[in-house]
Amino acid sequence: MDQNEILKIIKTLSSTKGFYKKLYENILDNPEYLKYLESMKFKDCIDLILYLEE
Repeated sequence: MDQNEILKIIKTLSSTKGFYKKLYENILDNPEYLKYLESMKFKDCIDLILYLEE
């Protein structure tokens, strides 16, 4: 997944759960975290969500 896909998923989830809203705001303030998430090479959104929910 690339940075745009990751950001889009987190933005969508930010309206459903406070954790994702805060995460989205933090990513906008610190784009290095988005680069880190991209480097994890998630296969799909489920992999990303499972990682974030750990």
